Amino acid sequence: MFCPNCGIEIKNPEAFCPNCGTRLPQDISVTNDVQEKQEKSATRKMPQEKVQLKAHREQCTEEVNEKAPQNLPKTVQKKYKKSGAGKVIIPIAVVAVAVGGYFFVYQNKNVIDLNRFYTLTLSGYDGNGSAELTFDSEKFEQEYKDKLTLNEASARKWAEEQQQDADYADMIVETFQDYDPIETMCDALENNFYTISQSEELKNGQTVTFECNSQELEDALEAAFGYEFKDLKDYKVEGLKEVTEYDPFENLKVTFKGVNGEGTAEVEKPDDKISDHLKFYVYDDRDLSNGDVVVVWLANVVEDLQEKDDIIVTRTHEEVEVSGLAEPTPTPIPSPSPTPTAAPVASPTPMPTATPAPAEAATQADTSGTAVNVESGPALRSDFYKDGQITGTDPEYIIPDSLNRELTYSDIANLSARGLSFARNEMMARMGRGFKNQELADYFKSTSWYQETVSPEVFDAQGLPSIVEANASLMMDEELRLNGGELAIK
Repeated sequence: MFCPNCGIEIKNPEAFCPNCGTRLPQDISVTNDVQEKQEKSATRKMPQEKVQLKAHREQCTEEVNEKAPQNLPKTVQKKYKKSGAGKVIIPIAVVAVAVGGYFFVYQNKNVIDLNRFYTLTLSGYDGNGSAELTFDSEKFEQEYKDKLTLNEASARKWAEEQQQDADYADMIVETFQDYDPIETMCDALENNFYTISQSEELKNGQTVTFECNSQELEDALEAAFGYEFKDLKDYKVEGLKEVTEYDPFENLKVTFKGVNGEGTAEVEKPDDKISDHLKFYVYDDRDLSNGDVVVVWLANVVEDLQEKDDIIVTRTHEEVEVSGLAEPTPTPIPSPSPTPTAAPVASPTPMPTATPAPAEAATQADTSGTAVNVESGPALRSDFYKDGQITGTDPEYIIPDSLNRELTYSDIANLSARGLSFARNEMMARMGRGFKNQELADYFKSTSWYQETVSPEVFDAQGLPSIVEANASLMMDEELRLNGGELAIK
């Protein structure tokens, strides 16, 4: 006789089916049952040859394919492999979801305890743990390679219950026939069969649960292979390492010093024990202006802090806006002092004098306007002037009125190339400009009138008065001409 539930032939009829456990009717003879089964088989329209079966299957595939449960075996076979245990992150706790249980019979049904083949891997630390679920296909194959077989009658019955369509049932059965049972089962179980209720930001004591992603797929597998799955048990998270979370920038101070455009940044570490192990640096911390944004970075390797000191750094950098830099005080252009003139002296009552001798008269002759030997005074260095001589120059300045009138070539004709360089820079020095060239800086510091009040960068950015700019251009052109196209002092 045949079982009315699963359809297998029972040669020695008993009270229950040995395959599915269904109670067998006692008032139906074996002979009549066999005859009825043969009659049904004879009247069923089936393709007569293998070629016809293939053509028939291809014809109905398009109509029933969309009705099939997802994650059934693909048309291209693939090798299955054992899933890894996941990337280890220190600290890590690897735990089996459950241990124990085995293949056993429960209410006359074969049961596969999936808890034996799935592993839950925890990584991270308490409060920020991660969970990964993996299926051990190699272990499953070793366990069931000789036990797992296709139950065509059970698979067909399930398919017909789903769609009430014989073609659909044929396709389901033929799909399972085309693949090895172990490969079919492993492919389904290791490809996202379960979803974890929460896989991130886990903490010790929290419970995670597991839910099958497709109940239809689970039912199809159970019907096709005559097994029932025992689902995964809930798991209580434990073993995640306790660490200290630390924000290194919470109490960090960044101070900006200097003037706007030339500011610098300095970092003051927090006053605590953890910060003693930390180092910081500021990217691009020079020539800062108000409104700029600098980035302060933690120089330590955060993994080392976690491994050695159980410290979790919550941030590795912070952006800070530059503020508080003082504006540079503009240096007023001084009004040039007029060239001092001698006060008129009352002519004394002429006294009778003796007539000098010719040689003595030549010595006492008026020498105004004639060349005078340059001997002393910081502004009268002999190398400033052609042949070491100059006419009518104030001892304090090379060209006293260069700030308040436009000079002509005749005013500078007696200067050497070096003298022109000093005279040109003298105008800037009188306006308070500093000098990076050591020779120029030393010279102007030796004078009684020089006072540096403005840096070269700030001074140059402000521009020059038109008279000073014209005189500087005149002297530079002559300096280049005398020195072969190059500045005498760079």
